[in-house]
Amino acid sequence: MWEEWGDTSRSHDHAFLGTVDDWLYQRVAGIEPAAPGYTKIKVQPYPVGDLTNASAHVESPLGRVSSAWTRAPGRFTLDVRVPVGATAEILVPARDRQAVQAPPGATFDSVRDGYAVYRVGSGDYVFRSAA
Repeated sequence: MWEEWGDTSRSHDHAFLGTVDDWLYQRVAGIEPAAPGYTKIKVQPYPVGDLTNASAHVESPLGRVSSAWTRAPGRFTLDVRVPVGATAEILVPARDRQAVQAPPGATFDSVRDGYAVYRVGSGDYVFRSAA
């Protein structure tokens, strides 16, 4: 949506209420708040098309939240940072639990819709999947 539609408006090139960068960090990299102030975070990357990697970060009130992933045939790696004071639900593309090598501190929850779901506290985590 554009700032103003009138013929006499001063500007026709300022987008508001949404931009492509939201799609990049919220969908491609998968960073979304799951509670106010990013006290709970959901990281669910969507590797689309022929993209082989993506990364993004958000400066939350608690600190930096980041997600970076790479993929190659039969291999997916997801690096996640969760700031102190936050918890996160991490969704790793995988066909089942056995396809994921989870780091220490990650608690398996379930498999749903092509993702293995883990819960983590603050810290840095690397997940590897044979997706």
